[in-house]
Order: sequence, then C-alpha cells, then structure tokens
Amino acid sequence: MVPPGRDRLSAAQRWLLTLSCLAVVLVTSSMAALYTALPEIAADTGASQAELTWIVDGYTLALACLVLPGGAIGDRYGRRVVLVTGLVIFSFASAAPLLLDSPTWLIVARVVTGVGAALVMPSTLSLLTAGFPEERRSSAVGLWAGVAGVGAILGILGSGVLIENWSWASIFAGMAVAGAMLAVAAFTLPESVDTSRSAMDPLGAVTSAVAIGAIVVAAIEVPVRGWLDPIVIGATAVGLTVATAFVAIERRVAHPLIDIRLFAHRGFGSGTAIVTVQFLVTFGLFMLVVQYFQLILGYRPLMSALALAPMGIPMVVISVIAPRVAERVGLRIPASAGLLAIGVAMLMIAQVDSHTS
Repeated sequence: MVPPGRDRLSAAQRWLLTLSCLAVVLVTSSMAALYTALPEIAADTGASQAELTWIVDGYTLALACLVLPGGAIGDRYGRRVVLVTGLVIFSFASAAPLLLDSPTWLIVARVVTGVGAALVMPSTLSLLTAGFPEERRSSAVGLWAGVAGVGAILGILGSGVLIENWSWASIFAGMAVAGAMLAVAAFTLPESVDTSRSAMDPLGAVTSAVAIGAIVVAAIEVPVRGWLDPIVIGATAVGLTVATAFVAIERRVAHPLIDIRLFAHRGFGSGTAIVTVQFLVTFGLFMLVVQYFQLILGYRPLMSALALAPMGIPMVVISVIAPRVAERVGLRIPASAGLLAIGVAMLMIAQVDSHTS
C-alpha cells in the first residue's frame, strides 16, 4: 500500500531496490553461510579450530577493513561500476574453493571474497540514497537494513539445504553463481557518481583499514589466546593508536574520507552505535546458536537453519514499518524498544545450557 500523498515507485526504482536488496543479502548471507558447514569442512580438509575461525572471519575482517574506502571509491568513481566489480571479485573468489580446498586456500579465498563484499555493500546503499527522493528514502533504507539482517538467516538456511543434498563445496558454488548473476543484472542500473566529491583520501583509507583490521584481529584471537596474550595486546594497541591517528588526520585533511564531526551529533553518533551493537549481537548469536544446535542438540544442518528461520519474519516486517513509526513518534522510542528487546533476549539466551530443550 502506498502512503497517502506519496507517488508510487517507478519501475526503475523498484528494480534498483530489488537488486540492491539482493546484493546486500548475498553479502550478509555469505558471512553466516559457513556456520552450518564447519564440522564437514573440518572433517574433509583437516582444518584446525584456529583455521576454521579464520575461514569464517577472514571474510568479515576484509569486509570490515575495506567497507569505508569501498564506499568512498563508489561515490567518487561510480557506484554501479564499483558494484559490478565487487560482485565479479566476489563470484570468482567464491568459486576458488571448488579447485583449491586446503585450509590455507580457503582462508585466502574468503579474504578475497570479503574484498569484493566491501565494494558491494556500500555501493548498494549509496545507489539507494541517490536513486530515491527524500520522502521515500527512509523506507527504502529501512527495507535494505531489514533484508541485510535476514540475509544471515537465509545464508544459514540455504547452506543447510545444500549440505543436506550435496557437500559443503556446493555452498561456494551457490555463492559464485549468485554473484555472477547479480553482476550481470547490475549492468542494467544507471551509473551514479557524487560529482561534489573531491579526490580520494588515501591516508585516511589506509589508517581506517589498519585500525579496524587490528581491532578485529584482537577480537578474533581473544577466545583462543586470552586478553593478556602478547598478540592480543599488540593488536589492540596498534588498533587504538592507528585509530587515534585516523581521527587526527580526518580532522585536518581538506577532503576527509569521513567527516569525524558527524559523530558529535547525537542522531548520527547514537545511530551508528546502535547499528554496530545490533550487528555484533546478531551475527555472534547466529554463530553460537547454530553450533549449539548441531554440537549440543545434535541437529542436522538443515534443522539448525530451520530453527533460526522464524527470526527473519519480524526482522523484515518491522524494518519496513519502523521508519513510518519513527515519523509519528520520533526515533527514541523505536530505538530504545529495539535495544531493550535485544537485551532481554540475550539475558534469556544466557540461561541456555546443555539440558535446555
């Protein structure tokens, strides 16, 4: 139903929204798609627990490090061309494990796939914000955010179906085919460039990538090594030091990668913090719960995926209506209610043990 006083979406806008949502679903589903396949990968490749961790997190690390520079490149040099490039990289890297299936090559392939994802994800959002009028933009972005969260569930569900019928390699084949199809479809979009943007900020791009990468590495290694391990302490120190340098650089450079002063605005700063917490909790929950289903309760991969599937319904429905609710009651109530729901749910899940049904 179209809200009163608002025009219907044009065919071009519907196609843009559809393609952007499908691309971001591919990116987020790839984060979680291997959760159900880890036991099979370990059995077939002999991967250790540390290698399994990096097969999963190598993708996330590359995405986290490069998503900010990836968005800046798209804004300056063309969002469509960056989207297509990212999808092509994503597709080829996803296909690599079909030929090279040692743990080391799996890690390398996942890192390169994350590079492609870092070009895809911000390009889809930029295309939406540039392609929709201001009065429709919040609804489009809300739907994009909702399907981004659901993408993880779809990835787990899809991988569960594939493993039920084929081997874990079919997951990589599926991602490669999906990436190639979306790359071809993306050629139909009009090019979008922010002509007001100046040249790239290479120093900001490098320092942001190093800072995020070092902090993510520290977070990945903490469960295995502990907080006082030299590698964890060193990575944390490097991350915080380079992050401080990034802030100093962005405050002084004429054309920064991102305007640091935006974080001083309560709306932008709190919104960024809320999204960060939401994604940390969501993807952490997916990984832990899937392992709980399979290793503790003895569920097959498909059953584990089906057990998580109901989460997707409220995520999509509420993401569509949340912008309209916020227009009526303001941002504080929906944001506070969402965080409260997440907190209560986490406290409930914290009570789960090996005897929970």
